[in-house]
Amino acid sequence: MIFPYFHDLVEKINLTLKTQTSGEDFIRVFQYKRKALRGADRAADLQRLFGNIKEDWAINKGGGPELQYHIHKDYKKSQIRYGLGFNMQYVPHQNDMPPSAYAKPFADAYLALEPKLQAAFPSFSLFEDRALLENPQDGKHVLWGKAIPLTDINDQIFIEEVDFDQMIVDLKEIFKAYVLIYEQRNKREHISMDILEKLNLLKDKKQIILQGPPGTGKTYLAQDLAYQLINGLALPKDEKARKEALDKLYLSGQFRMVQFHPNYGYEDFVRGMESDASEDLAGFSVKDKILASLAKEAHTNYLTSQKQKDELSKEKVFWEQWELFVERVQLRIDEKGKFPISDHVYLCETSEDAFYYTGDNWKNRNRMPFIEIAKLYFNDVKERKAVKHVEGIGERTKQHSTYFFNVLEDFRQKEGKTKISSQVEKPDLKSYVLIIDEINRANLPAVLGELIYALEYREYPVDSMYEHPDSGNKIVLPPNLYIIGTMNTADRSVGQIDYAIRRRFAFIPILPDEQVIKTVLQENAAPALELFHQVQGLFRLHESDQETSYLSPDFMAEDVMIGHSYFLEANEEKLRNRLTYEVIPILKEYIRDGVLSLSAKDAIEHLT
Repeated sequence: MIFPYFHDLVEKINLTLKTQTSGEDFIRVFQYKRKALRGADRAADLQRLFGNIKEDWAINKGGGPELQYHIHKDYKKSQIRYGLGFNMQYVPHQNDMPPSAYAKPFADAYLALEPKLQAAFPSFSLFEDRALLENPQDGKHVLWGKAIPLTDINDQIFIEEVDFDQMIVDLKEIFKAYVLIYEQRNKREHISMDILEKLNLLKDKKQIILQGPPGTGKTYLAQDLAYQLINGLALPKDEKARKEALDKLYLSGQFRMVQFHPNYGYEDFVRGMESDASEDLAGFSVKDKILASLAKEAHTNYLTSQKQKDELSKEKVFWEQWELFVERVQLRIDEKGKFPISDHVYLCETSEDAFYYTGDNWKNRNRMPFIEIAKLYFNDVKERKAVKHVEGIGERTKQHSTYFFNVLEDFRQKEGKTKISSQVEKPDLKSYVLIIDEINRANLPAVLGELIYALEYREYPVDSMYEHPDSGNKIVLPPNLYIIGTMNTADRSVGQIDYAIRRRFAFIPILPDEQVIKTVLQENAAPALELFHQVQGLFRLHESDQETSYLSPDFMAEDVMIGHSYFLEANEEKLRNRLTYEVIPILKEYIRDGVLSLSAKDAIEHLT
């Protein structure tokens, strides 16, 4: 196919896309779907979107600050590139923000969907530096798409007809990606800029602490951030819908929440010994606790999402063949009472994730985790002495290498006897979030132990003081695990957070905000606002009388002021109850702790 000018090729593409396909005009479908995605009152003119364009770069001329269908020529590489474009070069008729600011929501949406898009369109890729999507820059343009060969003779463009036909097929097919990215962007647009700023900081730093006085909604905000990070959209404002959404969040497997207290320790939070009558070592076994277990799940997802499909297919086949092998072992144990793995050692029981083995004269039995056999299998261990050299293998596996290797060999003899499909879906990269409420109430260096290092050096394994039977003594905090702490700045225990830990967290102040009261209560906000201002007045210096502040000079007002959540009541009787039974007891406690002076007592009694 020969085209005198590049825009002639664009025009031919437009005309071809207008061809009736299965009773549908693709461009008209595009026109009205774009209208719905933009929330516009009317659809853009077709000539503006897919007209006879003289500019040699875009199919849809309209929508400069949007996601674009895009095509351009690269003479240096003799290619025509086409796909979806993120334009940071110009914004027609819109000057309130730079071009990169308009492009960022679409870029963020693409990055959130990237694993899914890569799986659905494996032949598509980014032609520019991915960092430009993470941090859009004015004057740049990023294309996600494909390329076909281009021959240029005397300024005329020659392309093969089969390449042109494939381009048309691809442009219609990626309409699905166009819609997905636009819908994801729309979800993100419903998140307030305040939330987005904190979310971006969390993504960058990996762990943050929301700090402020009591009643400022720190835990509420932490849940919002977790839900947004995991699901890509905001939590509902309606109380019932919010609770239902949070219930689903807890069931997702990607979220945990814990509250620290003074007696909380490493063995409660990371890894520790638990009584287990099924184990040796005097009936105790090492168990992963909330952080180590969530980190393990996140790390498994992170590693799996980075693998190629053929590798995942091999793993799928192994585990399904292994399941059949375990069934055979269990049948033999049921029939004979044992499954021999050497002259005097045998498997005596199976569980969900391990065999148990013992010997003729052994007092105890030992655990043989399935994951350890899998490590040997995928490292292609062919002889017993090679077991000890497998990276990440457990100490028990090394000590009893003969028994582990014999089980592997037994499996290999039976492997492949049953045909199993190797079709597998590549999993998306997921976010995992741990909220630590009242993080400052525990002795953090003692609770975190060696993981203080892991917080800063993600993906690097650190040695735990306990060796887990499945994963050895290594613990990894992967980059898709995020930690949100909340901290009451009025609590004296904040001094327990030392500089080494402070350096690893980003601290975000969450302060009392009367705007929240106005937003929530709207026209019924007046009584709550009046009471809010009275209480805040206890912590403020008045210009006319420097002596009317009751706050001790040892404290800063923003650390101890009563937060807005205590005043979110439109019903005046409920508001008074909150004052009497929640706010005033805190204020009296402040007097006992020296936060407020004794002279504040009368002012507190006269709060109305």
